[in-house]
Amino acid sequence: MQITNLYKFPIKGFTPKEVRQIDFDCFGNVQGDRVFGFLLNKTELDATSWLTKRSFLTLQGNPLIAKFNSNFDEAKSQLHISLNSHISATADIRKISDRIYLSNWLREQLLEIDSSINIPPFTLIGDGHTYRFHDREQSSISIISTSSLKVFEETAGIKIDERRFRMNITIDGLDPWQELDLIGSAIRINNIEFNVVGPVVRCLATHVNPDTGERDCEVMSILTKEFSQERPVMGVLAVPVQEGTVSIGDRIDIV
Repeated sequence: MQITNLYKFPIKGFTPKEVRQIDFDCFGNVQGDRVFGFLLNKTELDATSWLTKRSFLTLQGNPLIAKFNSNFDEAKSQLHISLNSHISATADIRKISDRIYLSNWLREQLLEIDSSINIPPFTLIGDGHTYRFHDREQSSISIISTSSLKVFEETAGIKIDERRFRMNITIDGLDPWQELDLIGSAIRINNIEFNVVGPVVRCLATHVNPDTGERDCEVMSILTKEFSQERPVMGVLAVPVQEGTVSIGDRIDIV
């Protein structure tokens, strides 16, 4: 087995950034991953508590955000969001006025694409460093297998971009669905052990095409009906026993 692709998501719910390596701590927090979020204004923010995805602007509720790309320049403290090469906005996250501007700009762009959508006001939160907006209360690193993606694609009958499943690590070298057999065991990457703690249960976000923002594939029903799953599962979650770094091409061994 080896790593074929790596991703991190600067803004929770937005398009991933493809990277050559990822750094992580011993709790499963990936550096630069989900360090920002657009919090729906109806949500009360607790500085210490974890918040569910329903508290944020995400693909599950607002699929059109798939059309936008994002990048965070940590050295300049600048968060950049673009719809295309002509329409973009940048905010200095140290300035409250810039955060408000970027939030308002994004909402206006979404409504310009489709004025009929119901989209409440939202606010950019996050400091670009603190891991706060991961998808689950327990931090973890998500892993998906290319062979499972291939059989899913064949069954779905359409081209499936792996970014649709919003994972950190893509691997090859396994039979289809074999990664699920790793749950409860450990793997080693770059001399670092990871405990594989559970499956990734999928949600409506996976129905969204990561380029067009259209819901064009009934992922959850395909997984439960065509693959006879009790819950719609694709991929696994792993927690490292120590901090470290993994890179594309790294070998993966079962411990």
